[in-house]
Amino acid sequence: MLIFKSIFAGILLLVCSIQDISKNKINVLLPAAGGTSCLLINVFYCGYSINTVCADACIGIALTIYALASKENIGFGDCAVFIMIGFACGLYITGIVMIISSIISAVYMRISNKHSIPFLPLVTLVYTAIVTLYYLDWKSLTLL
Repeated sequence: MLIFKSIFAGILLLVCSIQDISKNKINVLLPAAGGTSCLLINVFYCGYSINTVCADACIGIALTIYALASKENIGFGDCAVFIMIGFACGLYITGIVMIISSIISAVYMRISNKHSIPFLPLVTLVYTAIVTLYYLDWKSLTLL
């Protein structure tokens, strides 16, 4: 079931990335619907407890709190995307995706002297690479 949720989240990420590139914002309902679907699969099909599922979404929840406190320095769409990734793949992969995509974004903005860039295309690329390596059983990702 994990591979189904990962592919589903990847397709939604691709759609959100296209929206982010073309409109510089995304429709929050798309990742919210994807996250809700993964949440329901986790609870009712996989049998995960609510505590486990909420822990998987903690990065996205923390980003949402930051977005509220900072008056949207990061958009609510980005927050919803990280909640969806957490529900789809868990806390570990979400953390890796967040850290690597943030580093790449910071380096790119520093080199190009831009103050903002579409963030979700980077998230999508990093997510695709990490999930692909995870399913290829790359040893450094399975150190849990």
